[in-house]
Amino acid sequence: MNWQEPLGNVLIVDDNSEFQHAASGLARLSNCVPFPATTLQEARRLTRDENFDLILIDLNLPDGNGLDLLDDIDLTAHGQIVVVTGHPTVESAVRAVATPVVEYLVKPLGPGVLSGLLERAHVRAQLRQTEQTGGLGDMIGQSAPMQELFARIRRVAPLDVDVIVHGESGTGKELVARAVHDLSGRRGRFVAVNCGAIAPELLGSHLFGHERGAFNGSL
Repeated sequence: MNWQEPLGNVLIVDDNSEFQHAASGLARLSNCVPFPATTLQEARRLTRDENFDLILIDLNLPDGNGLDLLDDIDLTAHGQIVVVTGHPTVESAVRAVATPVVEYLVKPLGPGVLSGLLERAHVRAQLRQTEQTGGLGDMIGQSAPMQELFARIRRVAPLDVDVIVHGESGTGKELVARAVHDLSGRRGRFVAVNCGAIAPELLGSHLFGHERGAFNGSL
C-alpha cells in the first residue's frame, strides 16, 4: 500500500496482547496510527482526546463490556466502529446491530478483513482533511445546510450500505452521488445513468440485467 498523508487514527480496544500486536502492526503497514487501549477507562480517555477513523472494540474487557464505550462517546465524531470478539453471543450481537454504525466480527478475522477496515480508515482521514477547505468533491459551501450535507456524505461514504439521494431537479443529486462514490474507497469508476431517458419497461433489465429469453420474441 502506497498511501500518503493524511494518516488514519485507529483505536484498538482489546486486552489480548497478540491481537493488539497484530492489529497495530498491520495498521502501521497501512499508514495508520494505532492507539492501543486494554480497558474501557483507557478507551474513554483516548476518545476524549482524539477523533478516530476506525475503532475496534473487544466485548470482554477487564472493567466492563466494550459496547459500553458507545454510550460514552459522540458517534458522529468518529468513523467506523467495529466489534471484534472471540466470544460472540446473541445478546451482544443484538445490542451491536441496534447501533447503525457498528459491524460485528468474530475472531479470527478472515484474510483481508482488517486490511479493508484500515483502508476505510484512510479514506475517512482524507475526508477529515477536506473539512478544512469548506467543500467536498466538486461542491463548495460554508452555509449550515451545506455543512450538514457534507457531514452526512462523510458519514455514509466509507460504509457498505445502500444510499438514496433525493431532491428536486437541478439541486445537485449527481454531485452528491459522485462525492459518495469518490470518498467510499471503491475502485470502480462512477457511472451516472439517466433513468428518465430509459423506457420504464426496460429500466429494470438495464440496471440489473436479465436472463436470455426474458422478453417476448427474444432469442
